[in-house]
Amino acid sequence: FFNKILLSKIIFFNLSRIIERPLIVSKVDINYNKKEIIFNSLQVPNDDRFFYQNIFEANKIIIKYKFKSLFTNLIEIESLVVKNSKIFLEFDNQVDLKKIIDDNVNIIEKLNEKYKPIIYKNKKKDKNFIISIARIKNTKVFMKTLDNKNNVKIKLSDMDFFKISNSQGYQHYKDIFKIILTDIFFKVPDIKFKKLLKKNYNL
Repeated sequence: FFNKILLSKIIFFNLSRIIERPLIVSKVDINYNKKEIIFNSLQVPNDDRFFYQNIFEANKIIIKYKFKSLFTNLIEIESLVVKNSKIFLEFDNQVDLKKIIDDNVNIIEKLNEKYKPIIYKNKKKDKNFIISIARIKNTKVFMKTLDNKNNVKIKLSDMDFFKISNSQGYQHYKDIFKIILTDIFFKVPDIKFKKLLKKNYNL
């Protein structure tokens, strides 16, 4: 029981740091034989000023880990599978200028070349992650702007990402954002959203 709490907290805490957001999960299951940890009903809360309650929801996230790496400064994840998830994107845009000045996942901020991720003071206690393969399956995207109550719903393509890490030398989360945004751009039926995405995210 103690090992289950410790293991889930190590992975949960560091995933929260990677995305720079708090996480909420209803239940954690661990299969020691398969070296798998499963987060059930995971949520990433949205800021109060936005419409949607959450930024991200997933029925299940399955993580297969290398046990020995849990005791090192680099936690190695063999695979991370996200099943039946929802992404909620909201844009604070200036209608006349057709410019996004902010969004609920801070993509505008993160895509800026001058952006610097949060640096934690207790670096000796920090653990880095490397995820060999991450799979996103059956994901729906909901989008809206703060100036309009109507939202747009699309189904995201199933995607695989390789060698993702919060350390240098691997695929950066900004690249993943770009791929997801590009998929959304080609699938969204609303012309307004197409123009907004293309202009502000250089798609």
